[in-house]
Amino acid sequence: MKILAQIFIFIFLFLTSYNMFLNFQLSKFTFIDNQKNNKKVCIILIDGLRLDAIKYMPFIKKQINEKKALFYKSSCFIPSLSRPGYVRIFSGSSTKINGVSKNFYPIPSTIPDIFLLSRKKGLKTALCGYYWIYELYPFSFNYKYIYFNDDSNIFTKALNIIDKHKPDLILIHPMKVDKAGHKYGGISLNYKKACIEIDNDIQKLYEKIKNYTIIITSDHGHKDKGGHGDDNLKCLEIPIIFLGNLKDIKFYEKVSTTQLDISPTICDILNLPKTPYMEGKSLVICNNMTFQNKKFKNINKVPVALILISSYVSYLATKIIFRK
Repeated sequence: MKILAQIFIFIFLFLTSYNMFLNFQLSKFTFIDNQKNNKKVCIILIDGLRLDAIKYMPFIKKQINEKKALFYKSSCFIPSLSRPGYVRIFSGSSTKINGVSKNFYPIPSTIPDIFLLSRKKGLKTALCGYYWIYELYPFSFNYKYIYFNDDSNIFTKALNIIDKHKPDLILIHPMKVDKAGHKYGGISLNYKKACIEIDNDIQKLYEKIKNYTIIITSDHGHKDKGGHGDDNLKCLEIPIIFLGNLKDIKFYEKVSTTQLDISPTICDILNLPKTPYMEGKSLVICNNMTFQNKKFKNINKVPVALILISSYVSYLATKIIFRK
C-alpha cells in the first residue's frame, strides 16, 4: 500500500509541476491578435514514410502533378527515430534543445508545442494517433483517440471527431507504413501496399474536409532492408506536402526544408506566436509574430529535475502518511 501511494503521489506531483511549468512558459507569450482567422489545419504524420515512397501513392502524385498540392523534398535529423522526430516536428526544436534522443522516453516534453499554443489561443485541437504522442503532450489536446497497436480505423475515428467537434488543428498519425518497413523493408511489396492503403485513406479524407489545409509528412524514412535511426539517406529523406484549402496562403516554393520548418509554418497559417525554441523557418510568406524573449537555459534537463523533486516529495509524503 505504501509503494502504491508513493507512486500515485509521484505521478500527481510530476504531472502537476509539469503543467505548471508549461503554463509559466505560455504566460510569457504575447498573443498579439486573439482573433481567429477561420483557417483549419490537418496534419497527417505517416510514420516511417520515406521520400521516394510517394511514387506508390497515386492520389497524392496526381495532386502534385496537377499543381493542386505543394511538394517539398525535406529531411529529418539524426537520430532518425520516431519520438525524437515527433518532438522536432511539433515543437520546431532540435534534439540538442529538447533533449529527446531515444524512443524509450515516456516523459512529457517541456518544450511548448503547436497544439498547446493553439489551445492557449482558444483553438480546438485533436489527436488520432499512437500513444507515444499523448505521452509527450498529455495536456495539448481537447479531443483524442489513442491506439496502442491497431491503427486500422484511425481515419474513420478522425472523421468522427472532425464531424462532431470541428477542431481547428488535428493530428492523424497512422503507423502501418512504419510497421511494414520494419518487418519487410522499405522497398518491399508490403511496404508499397501500406503506402497505397494510406493514400486511399487520405483521398477519402480529402474529399470530406476540403476546408482544411492538409499537411502530410513523416518522422523518418526506412532503409531498403528495413529499420532506421542512423544517417542512412533513405532514413533521413522525408516529404512535406500541402494540399486542400491553400486559399490566401502564399508559400516559398524553391527552398530547402527540414522537419523543423513545420511548426513555424503552422504558426503562420493559424496566426500563432512562434516560440524561441523554433529553429526552423516558416514556409509561408508573411511576417507573423515571433516570441523574442530569451530561451530557458538547459530546458532539456527540466524533466529530470521534475522527476527528482517529485520523487523526493512523494517519498517524504508517504513517510509522513504511513508513520507509526
